[in-house]
Amino acid sequence: MIEIKDFSAGYRGSKKIRIRELDIRPGQILGILGRNGSGKSTFLRALVGIIPYEGHALLDGTETAAMSHKDRARRIAYLPQQLSPARMDILTLASHGRFARMSFSKVMGEEDKKAVRRALERTGLWQERYRRVDTLSGGERQRAYLAMVLAQDAEYMLLDEPAAALDIAHQIETMDLLKELASEGRG
Repeated sequence: MIEIKDFSAGYRGSKKIRIRELDIRPGQILGILGRNGSGKSTFLRALVGIIPYEGHALLDGTETAAMSHKDRARRIAYLPQQLSPARMDILTLASHGRFARMSFSKVMGEEDKKAVRRALERTGLWQERYRRVDTLSGGERQRAYLAMVLAQDAEYMLLDEPAAALDIAHQIETMDLLKELASEGRG
């Protein structure tokens, strides 16, 4: 469980978001609503260690800020709102989701390859895996990055506007996929 208590985060001394108390459990889908600039993305960025926070963000009793990047990435996957058009194919991008689980040699084992294939199949991109990410439409790119997050096999997924660039059919597919993942105990 992720426990948030007396939490605040922001930039250059300005606290964008304050949360008194919030518990996030595996298998739970939680949406954060607010106007533009209210701190939703700031909250997610702080939870994954991109920016500092004050207060407490505990993952099963351990302060997330005290965790190594690798340990945190094994437990929490993050999909940012702004996605750059990576200069690689979809398969390589999705494989990046396995970095936290790989040995020092960074050689993918069979389990890593299976996780990447599963992620690409779940996002409907297995047949397109050799296409370059920088040639994809915004929605296709969003799905490619979602595949990377799924390949990470983290217990928690923090997704910043995961359906924003998707057409209506893929928005529905993505929400159905997230419900399916939640029923499997991933949050």
